[in-house]
Order: sequence, then structure tokens, then C-alpha cells
Amino acid sequence: MPIVGAHAYETSIINALAISDPQMNTALGTPIRKIITAVAQQLASYNVDVNVTGTLYSIDSVSGDELDYLVGQFGFTRHEARAARGTVTVRRDNGDSVLQFEYGSYFYKPEVAGMDSVSFQSTAYQEMAAGVLSCDIAIVATVAGSVGNVPANTITYFSGLTDYVSITNVNPTSGGRDAETDEQLRQRFLLTVFRNVSGTKDQLAGLAMAHAMVNKANLVTLESRYSETVQVTTTTGALGTSSASVSLDKWGLDVDHCLDVDRRYWVRSADTLELFAKGEYEVSSDGKSVKFIPKIEMETIGPIAQGVSYSLSHGNIVSLSVTDSVTGNEIPPISYSVDYNVGTVTSNISVGDNSTWNVLYRYNFVKNDEYVVIEFDYLSKHNRAGLKTVDLYVDSLAPQNVTDIQYLDFTKVIDNENMLDWVREDGTRPLPGHLYIPLSYQPMLSSVGHINMGVSSVLYEGTHYRMLYDSTTTFGSCRGMDAVELIGAVTDDDGDNNSSFVFTNGGSSIPPVGSDTPLAIPYLYDYPIDDIQSLIDMQRIVTMDVQVHEAKHRYFVIFLTLMFSTFPRDAVIESVRQNVINWSDALQFGPTIQLSDIETVAANTTGVDNVRIATQADSGGKLTDVVYDLTTLGGVGAYGIIEVNRDGISFKQRHDGDFRLAENEVFEVADVVVYSRSQQRWG
Repeated sequence: MPIVGAHAYETSIINALAISDPQMNTALGTPIRKIITAVAQQLASYNVDVNVTGTLYSIDSVSGDELDYLVGQFGFTRHEARAARGTVTVRRDNGDSVLQFEYGSYFYKPEVAGMDSVSFQSTAYQEMAAGVLSCDIAIVATVAGSVGNVPANTITYFSGLTDYVSITNVNPTSGGRDAETDEQLRQRFLLTVFRNVSGTKDQLAGLAMAHAMVNKANLVTLESRYSETVQVTTTTGALGTSSASVSLDKWGLDVDHCLDVDRRYWVRSADTLELFAKGEYEVSSDGKSVKFIPKIEMETIGPIAQGVSYSLSHGNIVSLSVTDSVTGNEIPPISYSVDYNVGTVTSNISVGDNSTWNVLYRYNFVKNDEYVVIEFDYLSKHNRAGLKTVDLYVDSLAPQNVTDIQYLDFTKVIDNENMLDWVREDGTRPLPGHLYIPLSYQPMLSSVGHINMGVSSVLYEGTHYRMLYDSTTTFGSCRGMDAVELIGAVTDDDGDNNSSFVFTNGGSSIPPVGSDTPLAIPYLYDYPIDDIQSLIDMQRIVTMDVQVHEAKHRYFVIFLTLMFSTFPRDAVIESVRQNVINWSDALQFGPTIQLSDIETVAANTTGVDNVRIATQADSGGKLTDVVYDLTTLGGVGAYGIIEVNRDGISFKQRHDGDFRLAENEVFEVADVVVYSRSQQRWG
């Protein structure tokens, strides 16, 4: 509502009176005019009150500092701008002298086609010793914001260098973020403000999904709800049972244990949604299965005649007894036959006219193959199971280049116990006796392949070191301990108790290293995890222990055999590949992967006439070009669906049928390989 002043109200009243009563004197000083002025002042005052009350907590009516103040009352702060980071590679043709780069040295992306230049500063001192022809230097943009996210090979200038030195950024700089605009802050506030009243799932997941670099998120609390639709197995006869069990593979992936099988366990009909009463079934002690309790029924059949069959109201009979309706005497079992499955009783004897029998029987009221839904509360294997612990798993898409400067600590030795705290990219464990170097920026996404040691040595991944990923309950979090494993051993090099580390594959170019030699370790860091953890720590309930994790990615190579309806084939194959990847990206946490779904995605691609998951016959016995089995030290058959480790090349397992992922895992397609077949050779 716009603010209207007293003069406007006064003029409006006078104009209205001039129309309704032209003879009325509203001149200044008259009693009527004084009344009009007084009323106008009251209306203006009321208008101001309405506007103040209406806009006091109206987020759309404030901006800038006033908006910051308003959202601050609810524990929100504006996201500040972040500077982009990356690495530049310096190369030279002549290594006769030492080349030094001081801390804070400036590098530039020159002005091009009207676009302003962007400057960066080094984050550590770097020295190229005589004979060293290249090195990597970590940099950060001097101005925060997305302007610092520059493409690869665009940072090419450094003042003071000679002609024989070249500079470039092999990879794009990343992580630069503009300050949150008023509109972005309003939207985030409205999406999440009332979710933090009691630390709900919506609030925590909402904070994660509000991050621009987050693709999906899943929350695992101390109490999770299991729900699965399963089929009943029913048998008849004296030992007949009616039971249902959960899928053991799903249970094995996620369930640590049921929380309460007596009060927090439910079974319902999948068709009618009717909830079974607690007395109608028994739950196994571990909660994995239910056994339905047979119901009891009494019916009278007759008149009894030899050879005549009498149908009961229910089949699936478990037990049965027959008595004479008049005398109450039990009829011997030899006198009748029973079809337990159908539910019929056939008399084997003749009795008097109009005689009847009473049949008392127990039957399984849930039929064979009927669908039921089993639900229960459980503690997940993916919750740390501490006091009020909550684990939030996030799939983010924002690697950031960082360089960590570290020195050796000879007390940090890998042994038979702590080696289980890490896993390498190929799924193997580190070796006892090697040193480990914890990294500062957690969690790590991947290495860039080398480490600068001192001023004259370069270490290479796989030869001199391996990257280690935390496999404890803090994996993939900013509280984790991803590290570097140095391949070699600690020695007392000169006998005077001054330790040094000797690399197994060092050779003459990699000398022993002491505790005073700096190691510049460049790697990719998943910065949104740290962002979200900081945001949640500011807004969570004090007694709640929330830990944000990077999602566990599982990587798959899918082999397909295609028949084509249009050509050229290359375009169709690329479309199939992209469609399968897009399908996998849309899957949420813990999906069930059905081979038919993959085939359907491929079949719905224009140009595909027929499709199947490739068989061993389709491959013709071919081995994959890149996947390597560390157990057999050989190749792997190029067919079906192959799961690989984080490195993308070491074999983990083959999936011949449908399979599931855990509730903290996401499905990622590493590659799609296609075999071409015509109708003639489809087979």
C-alpha cells in the first residue's frame, strides 16, 4: 500500500463534498474545513501504521543492508564472494640458473576482445632449481567473484620473465563465486527459513540443495524407515506356513539392525493397503522376515454321503479335525480325505440320512504370491550411531584446484592397524612402513598426478606416492583425513639419528628427503562439502551432530549391442551414450539398477532399432582396452556391466543381473561401449 499524506486525504474529501453538496462551504477557517483537516490527519496516520506493520517483516520490501538485517534475525547471512583458485604451469627452455617466484607473485589473464584482464597471486613461495625445466604454482584470484573462473590456457603473462619462459594454466580456474544477490538471498531464505525450527530433514537437505554446485542430497538420521514390497510364500499341510522376507541384498547394504520389532514394525497388504493386526503375524528376532499366524474356522458340512466332496470357505489349510455334529464324537481321519490346498473334504464312508459333520480347521489367510509391504524403523549402516548423529550425503559437481604445502612428520607411519583407515583409488589398502601426509583441504576428489618436492624434484603418482581416501566414518567430509602415501621407508641416513625418507623408486633423481623439505601437493578439492558444513553448523540445533559427506560414487562401464534404423552410426552411438549418462545422472541415492531400464533408455534413442546388454558372444572374447584386473593381473571380458574402482581402470566386479546401491551411494557411468549388429547377425 502506498503512503498517502494528510494533504492528499484533505483534497480528496473536499473534492468529494464539492460533488455531493456543492453548497457546502469548505473554505479555510470554517468549522467544516477544520473537521476535514482533522479527519485527513487521522487517515494519514493510520495509513503510515498500516504500511509500517505490513512491511516490517516483508522480505520483498527491503534490500541491501536492511535485507541482511531482516534475515539475520533468523540466523541467515548473505553468501560472500569467493575467489577462484587454480594452478599455473611454468616451463622454460634453459635451466642454467635458479628461478624464484615469491609468495604473492602476480600472474595475469591478458585483456582479450574487450574482456578485462584478470590477475592472480601465488599462494606459496616456489623455486625452480638449476636443471628444473617446469613447475606448478598454486594461485588465487586477486578479486573475489566468478570473474576469476577463467578457461584453460588463458593465464599466460607474468611480468619480468625472459623470452624462454612460458606460463599457462593447463586446467580452468574454479571456485570463484559472486556475492549472493538480494534476489538469491530472498529465495534461499524463503526456501529454508522455517525448516530449522526443529532441525528437520527438510531443513538440512534444503540447505544442501540450495548450494549452486549440489546435484542431489540424502539425509541419514539415527532412525530410518525401511519399506519394501515383497511376495508371500505359502505352503499347505501339517507343516504349512505363510511367510515373507525382505531382500537380503537391500538389508545387507543399509540395515544395521531393527530398532524395535514389537512396536516399530508394520505389515500391510500391497493391494488394499490394509494394515495387518499385530496378532496376525510374528516377526523374526532380527526383523528380516514375518510369519503369518493361521486363522481358525469352524464349518458344518453335509448331508454326508460317500464319495461326495464338500468345499470349505478357505483353502491353504494347515490342519483340520472333524466331529459328528450330533454326538460330538471325532470322525477318524480314515473316514475322509482332505485337499489342503483347495480346501475340500471328501467322505470315504456312508452315514445316515441328513447327518452332518463339524469341520474345525486352521488356514493361511495370506495366499501364496500375494504382495505385502514390510515397513520398520532401523539404524542405518551409514549413520555414525553416536549421540544425535545425522549424516548428510551430498553429490556435488565442483572440483577446485588447491596446493597444500606440507613437511614430513616421521611419526606418521602406516601400520597394520591404521592402514584400514584408507583406501587407494584402485581399491587396495596402503602398505605398512610407508609414511602418510594428511591433507589440509578435505575432502579430496583426485590428484593431478605429481608433487613438487623442494626446489628440484618432482614426484609422480603411482611411482613415488599414492593418494589415500578416508574410509572411516568421517570419509568424504571436512573432518576426514584424506592423505598422501609416500612409497618408501624411513632410514637413519647418516647414522647420527637424523631421519630421512628414501623412495623405493627414487633413483638418482629423487634424493632422500628430511623433515625440513617442503612438498607442494596440488590436488582437486570438493569445496561445497566445506561450504555446506559451515552453513549447517551455523543453523543446526546445538545438540545435533550433523556431518556432511561427499556421496560415495560407484563407477560402471556399460556394454551395449545395438541394431540401427538410421545412419551414420557414430551419431546414434553418441546419442545413446549421452542418453544413458543423462539417465544415470537423474537417479537419486541408493537406486535399484535394472538392466531393462538401461535397454529402454537406449531403445528410445532415435536411430536405434534393437538393443541388449552385450553378451560374451557379442564381444567375441574381446578384453577391455582400459579395465585391468589386479587379482589376475590381466584384462577383463568386454561385455555386460563392469564396475570399476575410483581410478576408472581397475576391475571391481561384474554385474550379470539387476543390483542395488546403498542409500549413501550414487550410480555413475564411466563409459558406454557399443557393439554394432545388423538384423542378419543379431542372433
